[in-house]
Order: sequence, then structure tokens, then C-alpha cells
Amino acid sequence: MSDHFMMLVDVDATSSQAGGVARAVLDRFRNLGLITGDANPDCVLGGTGYRPGHAVAELYKCGEHETPFWKYRTCGVEPRVGRDFNGWALNLSDDGLICPACGAAPFGDAALWNAIGKAVEEWMDESGPAFVLCPECRKNHSITEWRHDPPLGFGNVSWKFWNWPSFDSPSWKIDIPGIVREVSGHTVAITYGRI
Repeated sequence: MSDHFMMLVDVDATSSQAGGVARAVLDRFRNLGLITGDANPDCVLGGTGYRPGHAVAELYKCGEHETPFWKYRTCGVEPRVGRDFNGWALNLSDDGLICPACGAAPFGDAALWNAIGKAVEEWMDESGPAFVLCPECRKNHSITEWRHDPPLGFGNVSWKFWNWPSFDSPSWKIDIPGIVREVSGHTVAITYGRI
């Protein structure tokens, strides 16, 4: 079995707001019993995260042939503060990016993919405008405006839920993305990946 993640990204938080937003959301998760303990590297891949809390088994109704995800070794909630995006999403789709102006998806265009790589680098290190020129309509847009399925989720603060089921599953009795939106007051992108 491979590992997967659901990722919630606050796309509005500034760099200076990110730490406070992360703490406030984690406090709410802890108060609701969604997470427990101290951050550790044992329950996530490549970072530190929090194990699922006592309330998760009550807030998610497992199906008949479903293993409770909170029993997996890798099942934590990993907060990330700092510029980041879901690079795994690029591997999940053959459609590429979709221009926000004209709706074109010029997947096979090598020059476009070079521009995307440059724009991602500029966005990550805040070294340039991070624009990508659409080869179809010839309009420049920030890499953060281009659409992708799943979303690339550019933001300054995010939370990865390792091996948790999709948040739109009817088995959930709680709206986890809604909690993040409520606490932060910001737009939240939902994305995912598989390793």
C-alpha cells in the first residue's frame, strides 16, 4: 500500500500571518480531539506531525471493509509554515495547467513547462513575478492563478493529513476544511497526493 495525503492550504495568509494561523488551527484541532500529543516525525513522512486524537474514531464512521486510518503508523497531521505547494499534484494529472483567462490546457508545450518551472521557483523564493505566459491567448498570469486538478495549493501555511480519507466522504461527521476556514477567515484550497 502506498501512502497518500489530503492537504489543506490557506491561500490568503501572508508570510507574517502564517505562524499564528497554523497555531490557531492546531489549537482548534486539539480542542476538538482531532490531534493529540507533541509534534513528532513518527506519524508523517518527511516532517513532524500530530497523531490523531481521541475524537477521530467518533467523527469518522468507518465502512464495513475499511481499516481505521488512525491505526496506521503514518496517519498524522503535518502543519507546514512557509512558502509551499503541492508538487505531487503535477504527477497526478496528464492535463497540465489550465489558463485562467482562456481555458487552454497547452500540455505538450515545452516552453510553457520551462516557464512553469521558472515561475514556481520565483514564487517559492520570492525572487520574481512568478508569471506564466499562455501560449494560446498570450496573457501573463501568476502561477498561483493557473488551474489544475488537483489544485497545486500555493500558500504560506498548510496542513497535510497523512492517509486520512477524503474530506468530502459522507463518513465524516465534521467539516475539517470548514474549521480551517472558520479559524483563519481565509480561503482554503483542498488538494491531495500519493507517494
